[in-house]
Amino acid sequence: MNLVEELWQLAPNVLAESSVSDTAIHAQHWQTRTPLHSTPSRRPSDWQMADSTLLPRHWDSIQAEATADPRLLAYMLHVMQRLAADFAAVRSRLERHIEESRIARAGTSTFSQQDEQALVHMTQDLRHGAAQIERAIQEVHRTAGKRLVPSDREPRPGPRGPAWSAFRRLARGILEPGKAMPAGALGASLRGPVHVADLPFLYQRWVGVRLVRELQDGFGFMISGDPVGPLFLGGCIPMFRAGTQLHLWCEPRLGEQPHPSGLITTSLAESNREATPDYVLVTPGSGGPDAFVLDATLSHDPTLVERKSRYRERLAFQEFRLAAGVPGRRRPLRSWAAVPIYGASHNQLARPDGSCGVIPMQPDQFDPKPLRAWLQDAVDHGDAWRLLATEHARET
Repeated sequence: MNLVEELWQLAPNVLAESSVSDTAIHAQHWQTRTPLHSTPSRRPSDWQMADSTLLPRHWDSIQAEATADPRLLAYMLHVMQRLAADFAAVRSRLERHIEESRIARAGTSTFSQQDEQALVHMTQDLRHGAAQIERAIQEVHRTAGKRLVPSDREPRPGPRGPAWSAFRRLARGILEPGKAMPAGALGASLRGPVHVADLPFLYQRWVGVRLVRELQDGFGFMISGDPVGPLFLGGCIPMFRAGTQLHLWCEPRLGEQPHPSGLITTSLAESNREATPDYVLVTPGSGGPDAFVLDATLSHDPTLVERKSRYRERLAFQEFRLAAGVPGRRRPLRSWAAVPIYGASHNQLARPDGSCGVIPMQPDQFDPKPLRAWLQDAVDHGDAWRLLATEHARET
């Protein structure tokens, strides 16, 4: 969006500079009735007889006229069309992620309504950006007075104004994104105010990235689709390996209404009927799916960490399953917390049965073994029940 906005602001100034540059001066022939700065015409129709004397009716005048350099316009069109194609691909991917996030984070609380408004605003920004690029392209065609053919050859020499210099830097960032920084990006970073980072948000996303990388690199799961959108906007990341399929839900907003994950909230004691765990790993289980919940926190307070276990009491799968012949709802098997603890190389149990505990995850001294051990239990659980379901299907 920054590239689109900068291009939108630069385009009028570049077009103005292109009309006053040395390469934009063209000679135009005009007919005039006065000989001032003119020469006699060579067309017979511009002469007349008066009392046996041949007198000119019109004179020819050659005047310089400033017009936009067609080479520059063709190059601008090439850059704009390249940006339009790249932006269209990004927009399509983001709109799909946004739609998936709206489904995953739908609810009736004030927080869900705020999330909905933010996601709708993102969609509107994408549409506005696409419209800005299209209007800029139309303005180039209008300035040329005809339909242009784009050219990847930069005009030399070009205008000497600051707008053209800025456009050249912007073009390098668009045409060679891996080699050039977008125009103004470094300057904006240096001149802009220093913002305090949203550390809880960053830590939460970092934990999600580590989850995906461990499942992919450490356990060999293949990811279906692009995980970036669900990780940063919320949604589901499907994974599969040798017949076992897992679903990693990122910040699902769970309530009393059905959710695509299959989970709902069941605790009536809470004032807020919705729950939003950071990550829910759904695996095959006994008679249906099972869930492993992981919530990230920067706090080392044991009381706060213990509260992360509330998801075992608040969440359950909507579908009933038989337990000793009695239908009931199955709750998450585990609800753990990820905490940045220095020097810890083992997980910590908050309850003897292992249903709640702490995974030490320190970003600058990350040891993957505790997280891998926690994921190992979830993966083994899913593999075992998938094999049992396969054997049962063969027998029947």
